[in-house]
Amino acid sequence: MNIIKKIFGLFYSIFCFMLNINKSRKYVNDYKKNISLNDSAFFNEIKSKRLKSNNDICHQFDNLFYEIMSNTPKVILELGVRRGESTFVLNRIQKILKNIHISVDIEDCSKVLDDPNWMFIKDDSIEFLKNYHSWALTNIKALKPDVIFIDTSHLYEETLKEIKFSAEILGDNGSIIFHDTNHNHFTYLDHNIIYNKFNYKPQLGVKLALENYFDCKFNFKTSFIIIRKNWLIKHYPESFGLTIMRKLK
Repeated sequence: MNIIKKIFGLFYSIFCFMLNINKSRKYVNDYKKNISLNDSAFFNEIKSKRLKSNNDICHQFDNLFYEIMSNTPKVILELGVRRGESTFVLNRIQKILKNIHISVDIEDCSKVLDDPNWMFIKDDSIEFLKNYHSWALTNIKALKPDVIFIDTSHLYEETLKEIKFSAEILGDNGSIIFHDTNHNHFTYLDHNIIYNKFNYKPQLGVKLALENYFDCKFNFKTSFIIIRKNWLIKHYPESFGLTIMRKLK
């Protein structure tokens, strides 16, 4: 079975490459033109990393940067680090805003970033959220997070708890951001470019947890902006989905 998957994966990648070749070339050319207009050195670092990357979140770098910068957060809490892709984006935001950036992962990811101003904590995300107030009182003068970025296990029960506990500690007008809300067998990136890896096991836990929390069904395959239960919700369907919950007063 593994050999069959490898053969299928190879042919799928070749098929995607042939299908994407013209769209990818145009996308890169347009993106480079936008970089030439941009006069933020730190945002240029994010954009340059975007062009050099080929993973499940890099096509969301610009969206992630925009949504977080628009919050002008004093404290960013990142749950889930892994290889540090989103961590790199959040770190550049920290350099612009001079804010506090805290990252939590159950694994030791302390080496993915070399910056003395970055705070990494090896802990379970739910346990950290439950103990956040006491931790913040000791370490950052009890400041509430203005942005919480969640990209952890994607398991339904865990994500539901993460939403609940995040909402309890979030600052006024703060945002909770989720990646992988549109995780399917195959996915589209920007400009209808097809991601070149086939997903044998789509992860639906984040999608289902959000639908449970808001007691409704979302069409995560399309972009939308709605208000529900005193939250402003915005969704980007491309690149496995990025969904933002912004608390309304």
